[in-house]
Amino acid sequence: MCEICSKAFTQRSALLFHTRYHLGLKPFVCIHCHRGFVSVSLMKRHVKLSHATKEKLQCADCMAEFDSRLSLRKHIRQVHFPNLYVCHACSRTFDSRSKYSKHMRDHSRLTAPCGDCDRILSSKSSLKRHSKVHQLEEPPARYIFSYHPLA
Repeated sequence: MCEICSKAFTQRSALLFHTRYHLGLKPFVCIHCHRGFVSVSLMKRHVKLSHATKEKLQCADCMAEFDSRLSLRKHIRQVHFPNLYVCHACSRTFDSRSKYSKHMRDHSRLTAPCGDCDRILSSKSSLKRHSKVHQLEEPPARYIFSYHPLA
């Protein structure tokens, strides 16, 4: 039984792999892309699907050759479709879905615009705290750096 989530297992090896997930341990590393895996079988499956090809794969657009489907897909995305994802809110472009998704989450968090500057803050309480900066004649102490040489 898993000591972290109490899930039961019939095989000790299954419990070991499960525990590695909880602990973030990925001791089996792909020699091609350095991605880690919790088991040898998962790593071998990854290598077979992502890296192993018998013949070179060719890009249909520019005829460049690649050793794996993963490399070919990465090439197509970066070279032929470099900014595939476009933010509808600010028109910023992204070359990957993960970067675009993170950016969109940031947009959803920014809900409180400051009336005195261009900052947009994540909450009304953050805006209230931020607006005090505009009321001060001197910057807050955390923005003032001093140097004290050792004697």
